[in-house]
Amino acid sequence: MWIFHNLFAFDEKQPIRYQSKFTDVQWRTIIDAFPENVPLSKVTFPSEDDQKYIINKRASKKDAKCATYKREITEGDIQATTDGPYRTIQKTWIKRTFFFCSRKDCMGKLPRNSFICPYKVGMTLLIETPLTKQHKRDLGLKT
Repeated sequence: MWIFHNLFAFDEKQPIRYQSKFTDVQWRTIIDAFPENVPLSKVTFPSEDDQKYIINKRASKKDAKCATYKREITEGDIQATTDGPYRTIQKTWIKRTFFFCSRKDCMGKLPRNSFICPYKVGMTLLIETPLTKQHKRDLGLKT
């Protein structure tokens, strides 16, 4: 019913929406109503100015893996996150949160099947937790 309403623009008054089998004439009605362009999901591809990275302490009890080197990030670790498009195994684009070790070399590489802007000095970096001198060095920040 969602497809008939949102894609084919059949309103609730049309009984064809509630059927599970169709006659040849009804199939022709459905085919004729098929839009020329099917809207894609609303996934945007960020520019360097729009891409932002957030540094914080992992609060989730569920572990994550660094998107670049697949290192485990556990509760209490300092992590970096950013949002962006990810290509699924079905070859569709979805919006996803990427997790990184809080190191410039991890954040500076493009994760597989993603379309984000890798971190580089000058991009938006929001720091939500106090960092040690070592963390600041790992991020390429002045200590």
